[in-house]
Amino acid sequence: MEVDTAKKDKHKAAFAEAVAEGFRQVYPEQFDELGQAEMFDPDVLYGLVEQPKDPSMGRFALPVFRFLKILRQKPPEVAAAVTEVANDALGKEAGAAVTCEAVGGYINARIDPSRLAADTVGTILSQGRGYGSSEEGRGKTELVEYSSPNIAKPFGIGHLRTTVIGNSLRRIFKKLGYTVVGINYPGDWGTQFGKMIVAYRRWGGPETLQGEAVKNLLELYVRFHEEADKDDSLNEEARLAFKELEQGEPEATRLWEEFKRISFAEFDRVYTSLGVEFDLVIGESFFNDKMEAAVKRLKKAGLTEISRGAEIVDLSD
Repeated sequence: MEVDTAKKDKHKAAFAEAVAEGFRQVYPEQFDELGQAEMFDPDVLYGLVEQPKDPSMGRFALPVFRFLKILRQKPPEVAAAVTEVANDALGKEAGAAVTCEAVGGYINARIDPSRLAADTVGTILSQGRGYGSSEEGRGKTELVEYSSPNIAKPFGIGHLRTTVIGNSLRRIFKKLGYTVVGINYPGDWGTQFGKMIVAYRRWGGPETLQGEAVKNLLELYVRFHEEADKDDSLNEEARLAFKELEQGEPEATRLWEEFKRISFAEFDRVYTSLGVEFDLVIGESFFNDKMEAAVKRLKKAGLTEISRGAEIVDLSD
């Protein structure tokens, strides 16, 4: 099995080469019989190297079990004999970056942390901004949706988590050569805006939209629910307010647009401070003028019904 030299981990490659040399020296008869194959081929061994589940066991591990039919010895004996020669090949006496240790039927490898750090930092400095990049994503597209907060509510810790993870994924995919589309899909539509409109009309005013406006809007939303628990007619009022918004009633639309403007200004402040970017920002409302065709399909399929004055698809079953 041939491994692309340019993509090899140099420490792992040195380990595989040293172990292959160990097999050649310890088992010369089998080497004469098989030649550069099986355990005598560094590329084969490179592909078989594992990462120990327990980091204290080393950075790499090579199981010898698959070679026992050829070598006709017990696993610990094979590992111990090959390890001794491999360490000599790695230059143990000269303070090698990689050293081997026999553990049962495994040959484990450790890397000197200071040498590994020096190599890594040196590579980063030499490659600069190109470090870690590749072309593996060429011709492929990745869609990453992240953040997607709700307007008229503060940017929460849950949104922070998805924002950081999503933006990191977007950067990683770009580094690997993918065409990446980072999407923010804010919640800017739905019955909750009927509630917000009712709350603003009843208990808010122009001063609500000043200062810490998003916090003020949240307080109105919380108050609506507290009052609605005592007076259910508020929920009906909210449904009617959202229906006005769906129908484009000017005053309801103006309030909704203002809630959006304030919210997006606050979101942008957070995104700027975090260095977060999006390729596309599409709220739920983007699909409003695209719903008619979908509704027609649902009607034709017999999936719609009227509930409390609204056309719905019942998903309870």
